[in-house]
Amino acid sequence: MHRHPNLLLAVTGGLSLSFLAASIALQIFYSNPPCTLCNIQRSCVFLALLVCVSGLFFSFKRQFLNIVIAIYFVNAFVALYHLGIQMGAFQDLCSVPHISNIQQ
Repeated sequence: MHRHPNLLLAVTGGLSLSFLAASIALQIFYSNPPCTLCNIQRSCVFLALLVCVSGLFFSFKRQFLNIVIAIYFVNAFVALYHLGIQMGAFQDLCSVPHISNIQQ
C-alpha cells in the first residue's frame, strides 16, 4: 500500500478534475457537442472524482483507491471502444442508422 494515501487520492482527484475541465473546455472551444460515449467517459471520471474526494474523509483509504482503480479500468475499456469507433474499427452501437442507409 502506498505510504501517503491522502496524497494519492488528492492527486488522482486533481487529475480527474483536470480531465473534466479540459473536455468541457474543448467542447465549448470547438462548439462540438459530446456523443454518448463522451458522456459515459465523463461520468466515469466524475464518479472517480467523487470517490477520491469522499476517500479523503474516511479512514479506510485502500477501499476508495481500489474503487477508483476499478472505475478507471472501466473507463479505459470505454475509451478503447470509443477510439475504435472513431478509427472505423467498430460500428457505433449508440447511434441509429439513417433511413437512407436502411433503404439501400
